[in-house]
Amino acid sequence: KQGHVVKGEIEDRDVVAVRSDEDPVVVELKEQLNLALLMQALDRMTVSRAVYIAFRAGLRRRRCARGTSGPRSHGRGGGRRRHPARGP
Repeated sequence: KQGHVVKGEIEDRDVVAVRSDEDPVVVELKEQLNLALLMQALDRMTVSRAVYIAFRAGLRRRRCARGTSGPRSHGRGGGRRRHPARGP
């Protein structure tokens, strides 16, 4: 809608969008935020002032000490919690 021509995998850039005589918009895509992604974005700033990074956000399931994943009840009383106003 804004008149950009968008292409993926141009040279070593993930996404590049170009419009008329303006600087290209460069987007680097990764699974997670890390130092390598930030360094890559800094390197892309030699080509354009409009550099964006995109990475997957959200909770990753981590493995518990027991080797299982997901929520676990720890402590006394089993896994069931009781509401004080409702009783057992």
